[in-house]
Amino acid sequence: MNQPIARTKILLRRRKLGSVGCCALPLAFLASTAVGTGCATENDTEPPAVTIVDAGTDGGGGDAAAPRRTVERRNPFGNVAKTDNLLWDGDFEWSTPFADQYAWFTGKSGGMLGYDQPTIVLGAQCASGIKCASLEPKMVLVAVGVASQSHALDVSFVARTGAGTCDGAVTALLFTSDPSEPEVSIPLDSAGPDARGYCTYRALIAERHGTLYLYIKNGSGSAILVDNAVVERASAERSVRKSASWPSPLSAESMAKLRTDVRRLMLPREPRPTPAAGAFADQLRGEL
Repeated sequence: MNQPIARTKILLRRRKLGSVGCCALPLAFLASTAVGTGCATENDTEPPAVTIVDAGTDGGGGDAAAPRRTVERRNPFGNVAKTDNLLWDGDFEWSTPFADQYAWFTGKSGGMLGYDQPTIVLGAQCASGIKCASLEPKMVLVAVGVASQSHALDVSFVARTGAGTCDGAVTALLFTSDPSEPEVSIPLDSAGPDARGYCTYRALIAERHGTLYLYIKNGSGSAILVDNAVVERASAERSVRKSASWPSPLSAESMAKLRTDVRRLMLPREPRPTPAAGAFADQLRGEL
């Protein structure tokens, strides 16, 4: 009897001068789930809906009703529908050890943040695109953004815990470089995890003038996944609602350390070489 053979391909979008094309590459399976992308035009900004397809089998035998694998369409550029995201890289798609700019700072707490690259996860377990960040217990992520004066802000992100619950898993807040602008907590906005296990955190915040920072801390006992962080100008519908006024979960002393950290890290300086960049430089020197 012939054994079922899994065959599939993935189309990854690549940039061309003045156009967007597609190329075919082999598909790597992650947890029996394939991650792919569809071809799109330059005007196609909406992320494709996740489509789960029973790919069937190539051979006979077995239960014909049981799917052998699932295939999803993903955009490797992340949540491109959010064209006005004020965060530099809210869904980690541009995170790389060779980056000249740091979109996220990491550390154990305020006063201990650094340039270390977040632990990047690649695959179908991410909420959008093909990259997300894994955050260990008690660790902190701080995203860097820009201000949007004269507009209320709609702030959101998603996180997935291994416990299957959202309660007490994440501490999050939005703060700015200006100490006179109070930080605001970002509360849980969903009754529980969605079908993919992600919890949504969201808040509407009044206009801010300073540089924006989104603080996320893992308060659970196991690693969590963080993805799809967005800070955007609030829509007219949400702007008429009262802005969030939840108190900050951090003390004044902790907030002072946070602001000191981000001011230090945002100063122009020669970036500290990462292990990947150092290995690349060593390789180049060996070839000369």
